[in-house]
Amino acid sequence: MTNEVGVDMISLKGVAALGGIAVFSAVSAVGPASPVSAQDLYAAIAYSPSKGVVGGSTNYPTREGADERAMGECVSHPKHAGDCEIVTSSGKGCVALALGPTTTRQHSSGYGATIQEAEKLAMSHSRGSIKVRICNDGGEPAGASSEFGDEVPR
Repeated sequence: MTNEVGVDMISLKGVAALGGIAVFSAVSAVGPASPVSAQDLYAAIAYSPSKGVVGGSTNYPTREGADERAMGECVSHPKHAGDCEIVTSSGKGCVALALGPTTTRQHSSGYGATIQEAEKLAMSHSRGSIKVRICNDGGEPAGASSEFGDEVPR
């Protein structure tokens, strides 16, 4: 599936790592996306650096709702270590997380109106690569979790 900014995405109901990148997007189970603009919704990423666990949320009407869902997804993952924290949340459309080249403990995040803006900001403070990207698509609120382990996948 492709969201409105043209980035390949998968449903939160079946989150998977694609080439070492966790990609999150929501799919409405009740038909077409609502007329709400993706720019009017919030997305968030919560991250546990000690275990490489990430929780994400998308399409929330408030930042608090997006943050709460992302944290809930992170702490409910069986491998979380109790150090989950919100690393980015935004109502601008997209959020991204970059991990350092050798360890999950080195991380940087960003946000923007497009996935390219979010990734550029995340990479401006990282020598690693983008590992998580989340964009609102105007659909139903959703969340999911994934993990990378202690070492960054290549």
